Amino acid sequence: TGYKSKAISPFLMEVLPGQTKDFTHDAEEFIYVLDGDVEVMYKDTTYEMHQGDSAYLDSRHVHKFINESDKNAYLISVNYMYRKF
Repeated sequence: TGYKSKAISPFLMEVLPGQTKDFTHDAEEFIYVLDGDVEVMYKDTTYEMHQGDSAYLDSRHVHKFINESDKNAYLISVNYMYRKF
């Protein structure tokens, strides 16, 4: 909460088994895998990520997270928003 007049949005993301919806948002995004294994589908390519891996992407392109294990995966996601709210 409290994003008013802020450009950076950090949060803990819990990825349940299965996959998220497709995301696009007006931001740049840094992700870091804290625990578990996830696949990141970005544009038309899928990247395998494991604990300790990180990625930086342009969130204006379609992306989603896939967790094929039976355990939750945890990521730190930091978004830089182009527009302040």
